[in-house]
Amino acid sequence: MAYIALYGGSFNPIHNGHIKTAIELIKNFKFDKLMFMPNASPPHKNTVKLPYDARMDMLKAALAECQDLPLEISTAEQDSSIAHYTYETLTELRKEHPNDRFVFIMGMDSLLALHTWKRGLEIIELCDIIVLNRPGYDLNDLIADTKECICRHLSASACKALNLSEHDPSACDDLNICKDEPYCACGHQFQFAQNQDFDVSSTQLRELIASSPKQAPEQLYEFLSGAVIDIIYSRHFYGAN
Repeated sequence: MAYIALYGGSFNPIHNGHIKTAIELIKNFKFDKLMFMPNASPPHKNTVKLPYDARMDMLKAALAECQDLPLEISTAEQDSSIAHYTYETLTELRKEHPNDRFVFIMGMDSLLALHTWKRGLEIIELCDIIVLNRPGYDLNDLIADTKECICRHLSASACKALNLSEHDPSACDDLNICKDEPYCACGHQFQFAQNQDFDVSSTQLRELIASSPKQAPEQLYEFLSGAVIDIIYSRHFYGAN
């Protein structure tokens, strides 16, 4: 059985923060492999103008510099003619790989909006979930249904440590949840990563490129691999020319 992490997103473009986070997660959670899973048609984003194949080319270029690490790419969400929903993608992957265990990686911003996803609160029934820190986003902003879902899949001590202790512990006893075993309920678990914040977003990088269309500014090399920058400027992505 392989323990496989799925790191979804638009990767528009893939940047060093994505790569550093992936490496950190592999070290901390001992995945057999971590798979970047770009979404051709993200249902919650209407700003992804760059085609899937273009984003995939940049992703491949970035990972080519990490060949000694168990980083791979999943094409599970490559069909641009349909909207890809995480619950449906995970359902299909579990059918294709019944002997493997999956973990889905999401940011705190996505966790706060999980109740708006298609069958979002049911994703935990299919896999583990690792939540990444995101500046400006806080667990205190979770809606009640998401808090309850998280507490069903955390130990009681973890709930308390995450300030979710308002969840009634007697209810946990009655439902046989929130115990101190490694996994609860369906056998899957929410986990919260203590990842380092990366102080730039893909949106900011696109804006930086658009403001320097003729030549990549030196600052850009702090955030993108040279191979990715070459693709962007040679193929005129994000306003580069």
